Amino acid sequence: MEKGTAYQVSVDEIVYEPHFIIIYAGENASDKELQKMAIDFILKKDPMFSKADFADSVVVEPAGLDEEPDVVAEGYHFPKN
Repeated sequence: MEKGTAYQVSVDEIVYEPHFIIIYAGENASDKELQKMAIDFILKKDPMFSKADFADSVVVEPAGLDEEPDVVAEGYHFPKN
């Protein structure tokens, strides 16, 4: 398994709880890849939204590994303590 890192992704165009989605993905994951994972997560949780509700930008920041992520990218395994 490849080593990953945690990202905090925010989709500001909509009101969604939780506001930040934690994604565990590759260290070189692009903002576009993280955006797709975050939007897919929201659409699965709340079918009220459609892809058209989202703009083409998200805010991506580093996140800590102290809590379990909402999304784990394919090919990665989040290390549990």
